[in-house]
Amino acid sequence: MNIGFYCGSLFPASRRGGIQSYVLRLSRTLSASGRHGVHVLTDHPPDESWSPSPNLTLHVVNARYIPLLGRWLPGLGESFDIAIAMRALARRHALDIVEFPNWEAPGLVYAWFGATPAVTRLSTSFAETLRTDALRVGFAERFVCRAERAAARRSTALVTHTRAHRAYMARELGVPEARIGVIPLGIEVPEEPPPPIQHDDGSPLKMLYVGRLEHRKGTADLLRALPLAMAAAPEFELTLIGRDRPHAPGGRTFREYADQELPAPVRSRVQFRDVVSDEELDDAYRGCDVFVAPSLYESFGLTYVEAMRYGKPAIGSRAGGIPEVIRDGDTGLLVPPGDPQQLADAMVTLLTDADRRLAMGRAAHAWTRDNFSIGVMADRMVDLYQNVLSGRAPAVGPV
Repeated sequence: MNIGFYCGSLFPASRRGGIQSYVLRLSRTLSASGRHGVHVLTDHPPDESWSPSPNLTLHVVNARYIPLLGRWLPGLGESFDIAIAMRALARRHALDIVEFPNWEAPGLVYAWFGATPAVTRLSTSFAETLRTDALRVGFAERFVCRAERAAARRSTALVTHTRAHRAYMARELGVPEARIGVIPLGIEVPEEPPPPIQHDDGSPLKMLYVGRLEHRKGTADLLRALPLAMAAAPEFELTLIGRDRPHAPGGRTFREYADQELPAPVRSRVQFRDVVSDEELDDAYRGCDVFVAPSLYESFGLTYVEAMRYGKPAIGSRAGGIPEVIRDGDTGLLVPPGDPQQLADAMVTLLTDADRRLAMGRAAHAWTRDNFSIGVMADRMVDLYQNVLSGRAPAVGPV
Protein backbone atom coordinates (compact mmCIF):
# COMPACT_ATOMS: atom_id res chain seq x y z
CA MET A 1 0.00 0.00 0.00
CA ASN A 2 1.21 3.53 -0.79
CA ILE A 3 0.26 6.02 1.92
CA GLY A 4 0.53 9.80 2.06
CA PHE A 5 0.52 12.02 5.16
CA TYR A 6 0.38 15.76 5.53
CA CYS A 7 1.80 17.23 8.70
CA GLY A 8 3.07 20.76 9.16
CA SER A 9 5.82 21.85 11.56
CA LEU A 10 7.82 18.62 11.50
CA PHE A 11 10.93 20.77 11.32
CA PRO A 12 12.55 22.27 13.24
CA ALA A 13 12.25 19.54 15.86
CA SER A 14 11.50 22.12 18.57
CA ARG A 15 8.10 22.80 16.95
CA ARG A 16 6.85 19.24 17.15
CA GLY A 17 3.81 18.42 19.23
CA GLY A 18 1.62 15.37 19.62
CA ILE A 19 0.32 15.43 16.04
CA GLN A 20 3.82 15.67 14.59
CA SER A 21 5.14 12.90 16.85
CA TYR A 22 2.26 10.66 15.77
CA VAL A 23 2.97 11.17 12.06
CA LEU A 24 6.71 10.58 12.45
CA ARG A 25 6.25 7.42 14.51
CA LEU A 26 3.55 5.95 12.30
CA SER A 27 5.25 6.78 9.00
CA ARG A 28 8.57 5.30 10.16
CA THR A 29 6.92 2.14 11.47
CA LEU A 30 4.84 1.58 8.33
CA SER A 31 7.82 2.14 6.03
CA ALA A 32 10.11 -0.08 8.13
CA SER A 33 7.78 -3.03 7.61
CA GLY A 34 8.81 -3.11 3.94
CA ARG A 35 5.20 -3.60 2.88
CA HIS A 36 4.27 0.04 2.36
CA GLY A 37 5.60 3.08 0.57
CA VAL A 38 5.14 6.17 2.72
CA HIS A 39 5.27 9.82 1.62
CA VAL A 40 5.10 12.67 4.13
CA LEU A 41 4.28 16.19 2.96
CA THR A 42 5.47 18.89 5.35
CA ASP A 43 6.18 22.60 5.31
CA HIS A 44 9.87 22.81 6.30
CA PRO A 45 12.95 21.03 4.94
CA PRO A 46 14.45 18.39 7.25
CA ASP A 47 16.86 19.46 9.98
CA GLU A 48 19.63 17.52 11.73
CA SER A 49 17.08 15.52 13.75
CA TRP A 50 15.89 13.70 10.60
CA SER A 51 17.42 10.36 9.66
CA PRO A 52 16.46 8.92 6.24
CA SER A 53 14.58 5.61 6.15
CA PRO A 54 13.95 3.12 3.34
CA ASN A 55 10.48 3.38 1.80
CA LEU A 56 9.90 6.75 3.48
CA THR A 57 10.16 9.98 1.51
CA LEU A 58 9.75 13.54 2.73
CA HIS A 59 8.33 16.23 0.44
CA VAL A 60 8.27 19.93 1.25
CA VAL A 61 5.28 22.03 0.23
CA ASN A 62 5.63 25.77 -0.20
CA ALA A 63 2.40 26.71 1.54
CA ARG A 64 2.29 30.43 0.88
CA TYR A 65 0.86 32.81 3.43
CA ILE A 66 -1.32 35.51 1.88
CA PRO A 67 -1.64 38.27 4.49
CA LEU A 68 -5.14 39.57 3.72
CA LEU A 69 -6.57 36.10 3.10
CA GLY A 70 -4.81 34.74 6.19
CA ARG A 71 -6.24 37.51 8.33
CA TRP A 72 -9.87 36.82 7.45
CA LEU A 73 -9.80 33.17 6.32
CA PRO A 74 -6.87 31.61 8.21
CA GLY A 75 -5.27 28.61 6.54
CA LEU A 76 -7.33 28.70 3.35
CA GLY A 77 -4.49 29.78 1.06
CA GLU A 78 -2.17 27.20 2.60
CA SER A 79 -4.84 24.52 2.20
CA PHE A 80 -4.99 25.22 -1.56
CA ASP A 81 -1.22 24.77 -1.87
CA ILE A 82 -1.32 21.60 0.23
CA ALA A 83 -4.11 20.16 -1.93
CA ILE A 84 -2.18 20.86 -5.14
CA ALA A 85 0.98 19.27 -3.74
CA MET A 86 -0.84 16.23 -2.35
CA ARG A 87 -2.72 15.63 -5.61
CA ALA A 88 0.61 15.72 -7.46
CA LEU A 89 2.11 13.24 -4.97
CA ALA A 90 -0.90 10.95 -5.32
CA ARG A 91 -0.51 10.85 -9.11
CA ARG A 92 3.28 10.55 -9.14
CA HIS A 93 3.54 7.84 -6.50
CA ALA A 94 0.18 6.09 -7.00
CA LEU A 95 -0.96 6.77 -3.45
CA ASP A 96 -3.79 4.54 -2.29
CA ILE A 97 -4.84 6.69 0.67
CA VAL A 98 -3.83 9.94 2.36
CA GLU A 99 -4.20 11.20 5.91
CA PHE A 100 -4.54 14.70 7.36
CA PRO A 101 -4.88 16.07 10.90
CA ASN A 102 -8.01 18.00 11.78
CA TRP A 103 -6.18 20.87 13.55
CA GLU A 104 -6.73 24.08 11.54
CA ALA A 105 -8.06 22.06 8.57
CA PRO A 106 -5.03 21.66 6.29
CA GLY A 107 -7.00 19.04 4.33
CA LEU A 108 -10.00 21.29 3.68
CA VAL A 109 -9.42 21.87 -0.04
CA TYR A 110 -8.18 18.33 -0.65
CA ALA A 111 -11.36 16.95 0.96
CA TRP A 112 -13.33 18.68 -1.80
CA PHE A 113 -11.04 18.14 -4.79
CA GLY A 114 -8.72 15.24 -3.96
CA ALA A 115 -9.01 12.07 -6.00
CA THR A 116 -7.49 9.68 -3.44
CA PRO A 117 -9.48 8.60 -0.34
CA ALA A 118 -8.65 10.83 2.63
CA VAL A 119 -8.64 9.95 6.33
CA THR A 120 -8.76 12.68 8.96
CA ARG A 121 -7.39 11.97 12.44
CA LEU A 122 -9.35 13.95 14.99
CA SER A 123 -7.25 15.43 17.78
CA THR A 124 -8.40 18.23 20.07
CA SER A 125 -10.35 20.61 17.86
CA PHE A 126 -9.86 24.35 17.52
CA ALA A 127 -13.38 24.85 18.88
CA GLU A 128 -12.59 22.83 22.01
CA THR A 129 -9.40 24.83 22.57
CA LEU A 130 -11.31 28.11 22.28
CA ARG A 131 -13.88 26.86 24.77
CA THR A 132 -11.40 25.47 27.30
CA ASP A 133 -9.08 28.47 27.16
CA ALA A 134 -11.99 30.96 27.11
CA LEU A 135 -10.39 32.74 24.18
CA ARG A 136 -11.90 35.54 22.15
CA VAL A 137 -13.98 34.27 19.21
CA GLY A 138 -14.08 36.54 16.18
CA PHE A 139 -14.75 36.00 12.50
CA ALA A 140 -11.35 34.35 11.85
CA GLU A 141 -11.77 31.92 14.77
CA ARG A 142 -15.28 30.97 13.64
CA PHE A 143 -13.93 30.35 10.14
CA VAL A 144 -11.27 27.95 11.44
CA CYS A 145 -13.92 26.04 13.42
CA ARG A 146 -16.15 25.78 10.34
CA ALA A 147 -13.20 24.77 8.17
CA GLU A 148 -12.27 21.95 10.55
CA ARG A 149 -15.86 20.69 10.56
CA ALA A 150 -16.15 20.88 6.77
CA ALA A 151 -12.82 19.11 6.17
CA ALA A 152 -13.69 16.32 8.58
CA ARG A 153 -17.22 15.80 7.30
CA ARG A 154 -15.98 15.66 3.69
CA SER A 155 -13.27 13.10 4.52
CA THR A 156 -13.66 9.53 3.37
CA ALA A 157 -13.10 8.30 6.93
CA LEU A 158 -12.50 9.65 10.42
CA VAL A 159 -10.43 8.22 13.25
CA THR A 160 -9.56 9.40 16.74
CA HIS A 161 -7.71 8.19 19.81
CA THR A 162 -10.36 7.50 22.49
CA ARG A 163 -14.04 6.74 22.83
CA ALA A 164 -14.60 9.88 24.89
CA HIS A 165 -13.18 12.08 22.15
CA ARG A 166 -15.13 10.18 19.52
CA ALA A 167 -18.36 11.05 21.36
CA TYR A 168 -17.31 14.71 21.65
CA MET A 169 -16.32 15.00 17.98
CA ALA A 170 -19.47 13.23 16.79
CA ARG A 171 -21.51 15.93 18.54
CA GLU A 172 -19.31 18.75 17.24
CA LEU A 173 -19.33 17.45 13.65
CA GLY A 174 -22.94 16.28 13.65
CA VAL A 175 -22.02 12.78 12.45
CA PRO A 176 -22.88 9.33 13.87
CA GLU A 177 -20.31 7.98 16.33
CA ALA A 178 -20.13 4.82 14.23
CA ARG A 179 -18.51 6.84 11.45
CA ILE A 180 -15.47 7.58 13.62
CA GLY A 181 -12.94 4.83 14.21
CA VAL A 182 -11.10 4.59 17.53
CA ILE A 183 -7.41 3.69 17.37
CA PRO A 184 -5.23 4.83 20.31
CA LEU A 185 -1.88 6.44 19.69
CA GLY A 186 1.23 4.30 19.99
CA ILE A 187 4.89 4.81 20.85
CA GLU A 188 8.06 2.74 21.19
CA VAL A 189 7.87 0.86 24.50
CA PRO A 190 10.80 -1.00 26.06
CA GLU A 191 10.12 -4.64 26.91
CA GLU A 192 11.16 -3.93 30.49
CA PRO A 193 11.12 -0.57 32.31
CA PRO A 194 14.33 0.90 33.71
CA PRO A 195 15.05 0.06 37.36
CA PRO A 196 13.27 2.35 39.83
CA ILE A 197 15.20 5.33 41.12
CA GLN A 198 16.70 4.86 44.58
CA HIS A 199 16.61 7.66 47.13
CA ASP A 200 18.57 5.99 49.92
CA ASP A 201 20.96 8.94 49.91
CA GLY A 202 18.14 11.29 50.85
CA SER A 203 17.96 12.91 47.43
CA PRO A 204 14.61 14.61 46.71
CA LEU A 205 11.97 12.84 44.66
CA LYS A 206 11.39 14.28 41.20
CA MET A 207 8.12 15.17 39.55
CA LEU A 208 7.89 16.00 35.85
CA TYR A 209 5.45 17.95 33.69
CA VAL A 210 5.76 17.92 29.88
CA GLY A 211 3.63 20.00 27.54
CA ARG A 212 2.93 23.56 26.52
CA LEU A 213 2.52 25.84 29.51
CA GLU A 214 -0.98 27.14 28.92
CA HIS A 215 -4.44 27.33 30.41
CA ARG A 216 -5.80 24.16 28.77
CA LYS A 217 -2.94 22.09 30.16
CA GLY A 218 -3.86 23.04 33.74
CA THR A 219 -0.43 24.59 34.36
CA ALA A 220 -1.78 27.21 36.76
CA ASP A 221 -3.53 24.52 38.80
CA LEU A 222 -0.25 22.62 39.04
CA LEU A 223 1.62 25.66 40.33
CA ARG A 224 -1.18 26.43 42.80
CA ALA A 225 -1.02 22.85 44.09
CA LEU A 226 2.70 22.96 44.83
CA PRO A 227 2.62 24.83 48.17
CA LEU A 228 -0.18 22.52 49.35
CA ALA A 229 1.76 19.39 48.37
CA MET A 230 5.10 20.58 49.68
CA ALA A 231 3.59 21.22 53.10
CA ALA A 232 2.58 17.55 53.41
CA ALA A 233 5.09 15.55 51.35
CA PRO A 234 8.78 14.73 51.63
CA GLU A 235 11.08 17.12 49.84
CA PHE A 236 10.59 16.92 46.07
CA GLU A 237 11.39 18.91 42.96
CA LEU A 238 9.24 19.72 39.93
CA THR A 239 10.55 20.23 36.40
CA LEU A 240 8.28 21.73 33.74
CA ILE A 241 9.35 21.14 30.13
CA GLY A 242 7.55 22.99 27.37
CA ARG A 243 7.07 26.29 25.64
CA ASP A 244 5.84 28.95 28.04
CA ARG A 245 2.86 31.07 27.04
CA PRO A 246 1.24 34.16 28.62
CA HIS A 247 -1.78 32.19 29.86
CA ALA A 248 -1.13 32.61 33.60
CA PRO A 249 -3.35 34.95 35.64
CA GLY A 250 -2.74 38.56 34.71
CA GLY A 251 -1.52 37.69 31.21
CA ARG A 252 1.85 36.59 32.60
CA THR A 253 3.96 33.65 31.52
CA PHE A 254 3.99 30.79 33.98
CA ARG A 255 7.63 31.42 34.85
CA GLU A 256 6.69 35.01 35.73
CA TYR A 257 3.70 33.76 37.72
CA ALA A 258 5.89 31.34 39.68
CA ASP A 259 8.53 34.00 40.33
CA GLN A 260 5.94 36.46 41.64
CA GLU A 261 3.38 34.25 43.38
CA LEU A 262 5.10 31.16 44.79
CA PRO A 263 6.79 31.39 48.20
CA ALA A 264 10.57 31.41 47.87
CA PRO A 265 11.08 27.91 49.41
CA VAL A 266 8.59 26.48 46.91
CA ARG A 267 9.94 28.43 43.93
CA SER A 268 13.47 27.19 44.67
CA ARG A 269 12.32 23.63 43.93
CA VAL A 270 10.71 24.41 40.57
CA GLN A 271 12.70 24.34 37.34
CA PHE A 272 11.42 25.64 34.01
CA ARG A 273 12.93 24.25 30.82
CA ASP A 274 11.91 25.27 27.33
CA VAL A 275 11.83 22.84 24.41
CA VAL A 276 14.49 20.12 24.72
CA SER A 277 15.89 17.48 22.37
CA ASP A 278 14.31 14.04 22.11
CA GLU A 279 17.26 12.57 24.01
CA GLU A 280 16.95 15.11 26.82
CA LEU A 281 13.21 14.49 27.03
CA ASP A 282 13.71 10.73 27.34
CA ASP A 283 16.29 11.32 30.07
CA ALA A 284 13.77 13.50 31.93
CA TYR A 285 11.09 10.82 31.73
CA ARG A 286 13.49 8.12 32.96
CA GLY A 287 14.80 10.35 35.72
CA CYS A 288 11.47 11.30 37.31
CA ASP A 289 9.56 9.45 40.02
CA VAL A 290 6.07 10.73 39.17
CA PHE A 291 4.62 12.35 36.05
CA VAL A 292 1.90 14.99 36.40
CA ALA A 293 -0.15 16.88 33.81
CA PRO A 294 -3.53 18.16 35.09
CA SER A 295 -4.98 19.14 31.71
CA LEU A 296 -8.49 20.57 31.56
CA TYR A 297 -9.02 18.57 28.35
CA GLU A 298 -7.05 16.10 26.26
CA SER A 299 -8.32 14.00 23.39
CA PHE A 300 -5.71 11.42 24.45
CA GLY A 301 -2.65 12.76 26.27
CA LEU A 302 0.46 11.32 24.63
CA THR A 303 2.78 12.57 27.37
CA TYR A 304 1.15 10.24 29.91
CA VAL A 305 2.01 7.25 27.74
CA GLU A 306 5.54 8.57 27.14
CA ALA A 307 6.09 8.61 30.90
CA MET A 308 4.29 5.37 31.75
CA ARG A 309 6.36 3.35 29.27
CA TYR A 310 9.33 3.96 31.59
CA GLY A 311 7.45 2.69 34.64
CA LYS A 312 6.32 6.06 35.95
CA PRO A 313 2.88 6.51 37.57
CA ALA A 314 0.95 9.41 36.05
CA ILE A 315 -1.39 11.97 37.58
CA GLY A 316 -4.00 13.41 35.24
CA SER A 317 -7.53 14.79 35.18
CA ARG A 318 -10.88 13.12 34.68
CA ALA A 319 -11.35 14.97 31.39
CA GLY A 320 -11.66 13.97 27.75
CA GLY A 321 -9.83 10.77 26.88
CA ILE A 322 -7.42 10.83 29.83
CA PRO A 323 -9.34 8.19 31.88
CA GLU A 324 -8.87 5.77 28.95
CA VAL A 325 -5.11 6.29 29.12
CA ILE A 326 -4.52 6.41 32.91
CA ARG A 327 -6.26 3.65 34.87
CA ASP A 328 -7.20 5.38 38.09
CA GLY A 329 -5.68 3.65 41.11
CA ASP A 330 -3.77 1.19 38.94
CA THR A 331 -1.37 3.03 36.61
CA GLY A 332 -1.79 6.44 38.21
CA LEU A 333 -4.31 8.76 39.81
CA LEU A 334 -7.07 10.92 38.35
CA VAL A 335 -8.37 14.15 39.88
CA PRO A 336 -11.15 16.56 38.92
CA PRO A 337 -9.92 19.17 36.42
CA GLY A 338 -9.28 22.60 37.90
CA ASP A 339 -8.94 21.39 41.53
CA PRO A 340 -5.51 22.25 42.99
CA GLN A 341 -6.31 20.74 46.41
CA GLN A 342 -7.18 17.30 45.06
CA LEU A 343 -4.22 17.52 42.70
CA ALA A 344 -1.96 18.21 45.69
CA ASP A 345 -3.53 15.27 47.57
CA ALA A 346 -2.74 12.94 44.64
CA MET A 347 0.83 14.20 44.51
CA VAL A 348 1.25 13.62 48.25
CA THR A 349 -0.20 10.11 47.96
CA LEU A 350 2.40 9.01 45.43
CA LEU A 351 5.29 10.89 46.98
CA THR A 352 4.73 9.48 50.48
CA ASP A 353 3.93 5.85 49.60
CA ALA A 354 6.94 4.33 47.84
CA ASP A 355 5.42 0.83 47.59
CA ARG A 356 2.29 2.14 45.90
CA ARG A 357 4.28 4.43 43.64
CA LEU A 358 6.51 1.61 42.42
CA ALA A 359 3.60 -0.84 41.99
CA MET A 360 1.72 1.71 39.90
CA GLY A 361 4.86 2.29 37.85
CA ARG A 362 5.15 -1.41 37.04
CA ALA A 363 1.47 -1.56 36.10
CA ALA A 364 1.86 1.60 33.97
CA HIS A 365 4.65 0.04 31.93
CA ALA A 366 2.73 -3.21 31.34
CA TRP A 367 -0.46 -1.33 30.40
CA THR A 368 1.44 0.84 27.95
CA ARG A 369 3.36 -2.06 26.41
CA ASP A 370 0.19 -4.08 25.82
CA ASN A 371 -2.10 -1.28 24.61
CA PHE A 372 -0.13 1.68 23.32
CA SER A 373 2.85 0.27 21.44
CA ILE A 374 3.68 1.66 18.02
CA GLY A 375 3.36 -1.78 16.41
CA VAL A 376 -0.19 -2.23 17.70
CA MET A 377 -1.18 1.22 16.43
CA ALA A 378 0.39 0.67 12.99
CA ASP A 379 -1.40 -2.67 12.52
CA ARG A 380 -4.72 -1.10 13.48
CA MET A 381 -4.19 1.83 11.12
CA VAL A 382 -3.42 -0.52 8.22
CA ASP A 383 -6.67 -2.37 9.00
CA LEU A 384 -8.52 0.94 8.93
CA TYR A 385 -6.96 1.95 5.60
CA GLN A 386 -7.91 -1.43 4.10
CA ASN A 387 -11.45 -1.09 5.44
CA VAL A 388 -11.71 2.36 3.86
CA LEU A 389 -10.44 1.11 0.51
CA SER A 390 -12.85 -1.83 0.55
CA GLY A 391 -15.82 0.31 1.61
CA ARG A 392 -16.21 -1.22 5.07
CA ALA A 393 -16.78 0.66 8.33
CA PRO A 394 -13.86 2.19 10.22
CA ALA A 395 -11.98 0.03 12.70
CA VAL A 396 -12.70 0.51 16.39
CA GLY A 397 -9.78 -0.78 18.41
CA PRO A 398 -10.02 -1.75 22.07
CA VAL A 399 -9.17 0.91 24.63
